[in-house]
Amino acid sequence: MFLRQRRKVRGRESGIWKPLEKKLPSHNNFGLAAAPRRRKAGVPSRPGNTPVYPLLDHWAEVARRVRASKDLRLFLDFDGTLVDFRSRPDEVTLEPEMRTRLRKVAAHPFVHVAIVSGRRRASLIQYIKVPRVQFLGLYGWEKEAGMHLPEPSMHSLSQARLILGDLPNQAPGIFIEDKGLSLAVHFREASPAAARKARSCLRRVSARFREHLHIIRASNVWELLPREIRGKGFALREILRGLRQPFLPFYLGDDLTDEAAFAALRMGVTVLAGPPRRTKARFRLSGTGEVSTFLQLLQAELP
Repeated sequence: MFLRQRRKVRGRESGIWKPLEKKLPSHNNFGLAAAPRRRKAGVPSRPGNTPVYPLLDHWAEVARRVRASKDLRLFLDFDGTLVDFRSRPDEVTLEPEMRTRLRKVAAHPFVHVAIVSGRRRASLIQYIKVPRVQFLGLYGWEKEAGMHLPEPSMHSLSQARLILGDLPNQAPGIFIEDKGLSLAVHFREASPAAARKARSCLRRVSARFREHLHIIRASNVWELLPREIRGKGFALREILRGLRQPFLPFYLGDDLTDEAAFAALRMGVTVLAGPPRRTKARFRLSGTGEVSTFLQLLQAELP
């Protein structure tokens, strides 16, 4: 019911990854109308008092940029964006409707789809099973199969693995996901006290191996990784640096780890998928259901 009749595009559209037009306010980074003086109820603010708009309510403005683009780059997080959270990472399911809509968008010659996730690349391929999709695992670092990390980093990670091995017994409800190249400590099922104990332990381990390891913090998981894996923001900047302009970038994500990606794509269409919170994203969708609707709307606007 959100589908709108297409309108003929007149003139040259702005907002496809190029400098802002001077007539637009500074917070308005892809040609939307100026923000209203009074925020609508339920529209959260982000730092700097720039409002975060419900994407479906402002789809007409974004759709104009889609219709004007001949190169659309769609970057999507996985957990919490394409699939709902479950108690354990291996329990998630990509719904058939979501897969169908993702397949239709990815099949279009003007669209390049990439999944940017903390999961390993092989895991993403197993769950998604959609042709013409690029898989960027471990926060965008793992771009292809068989990637390796330096021996000192892997040795430090092995030592950290031994130290953290008994943590689930010391902090009930904690789950450690060993990804081979990183260790993710999940707090979703733990009590506040157990989560605090686990975070304290992770800080000590990270400090001990600070030369080679660091922590990436998400909403319900802290992950210990080699320093070569620098996060989604760094990965996105590296990818965009090699692309020809102009292009229209989208980024959809739900987690704290996506904030760096929102910042890296601040000239594009950035979308927080999930409950309202302080964010660098420009738009918001309520969750995976509205992400599916977004894919349907996007596919309908493609030429």
